[in-house]
Amino acid sequence: MNQQSAKRWNDCWYDEKRRAYITHNEYFKKIPSIHETEHQQKYDQEIGDGGIVVREFKVKSLFGYPACKINYKDGSSIWFLLPTMTDDMLTKEIVKARLIPDSQENAIMYETTSKPWIEIGNGELILTEKEYELGKDLGYYTYTPIDAVKSLFKYN
Repeated sequence: MNQQSAKRWNDCWYDEKRRAYITHNEYFKKIPSIHETEHQQKYDQEIGDGGIVVREFKVKSLFGYPACKINYKDGSSIWFLLPTMTDDMLTKEIVKARLIPDSQENAIMYETTSKPWIEIGNGELILTEKEYELGKDLGYYTYTPIDAVKSLFKYN
């Protein structure tokens, strides 16, 4: 398949032939059960690029990006965006849905390409600079200049 002609979001794209989304998001690669599925093993044999297959019927569009629901052993679940998000992909709405969702059903998670640089609480929340800036714009954080915040944490 020609990936350039497909819908593509950073390291994720829709594969029309397979009727599935392929992602190179590290979060999904670390889920052991994903590698045991028949469709994943077939993809690995045919393509072998390390991509993870998420079948179309499990995917919903959130904020213009493909997402799938992750179900945890404790019965909880959360929507997880399939692509690894770059700073230019993050919006106020996406950051709000991660930090302060309207409901558990509307909560999302995602991985970013940016390095985390500020930890809030006891490591419960680690933000990238872009997430901090967007959260500040939404009124969730102080309007302390970012250079001042960085100097407190020695992230110069």
